[in-house]
Amino acid sequence: MVQAITHMMAQLLAIPVPVVAAVNGHALGGGFVLMLGCDYRMGVDREAARLGMTEAQAGIPFPIGPLEVIRHELSPELLRRMTLTSAVLGMRELQGSRAIDELCAVEDLRSKALAKAKRLAAQPAFRTVKRQIRGGLAQRVAALASSGQDALLEEFGQSPLT
Repeated sequence: MVQAITHMMAQLLAIPVPVVAAVNGHALGGGFVLMLGCDYRMGVDREAARLGMTEAQAGIPFPIGPLEVIRHELSPELLRRMTLTSAVLGMRELQGSRAIDELCAVEDLRSKALAKAKRLAAQPAFRTVKRQIRGGLAQRVAALASSGQDALLEEFGQSPLT
């Protein structure tokens, strides 16, 4: 499963068309990392929706692929706070920290996310610019997935499956 997660992140990052996250509630751990792998991130403007990475609290270290994504996508301050304290934050705070791009009402989330994806895709050079901006991260995660190596597996005394 650990290696499958890294492979999944590599495939998500390699999608050449716009990938828009539409988060309508809680996104903890893997759900939050999946959101970070998207090109544009939208969330509901609702206080009850909480996002975080509670792996330290749950006793689960990060697989190498998701770790690479969170290091790339979050500011050092937010990365430290969210991972070491297992902080669970609201959408507005994450928008202020630039981890979320846009907030909207829950009833508008799907239509606005689809419209945003269409606007992004309509840009003639979107694929090329995406490759320029996110290609390095995509290549690093793909290489990690191909290697079959993950310190997390070694820590738990498991052999990598290749």
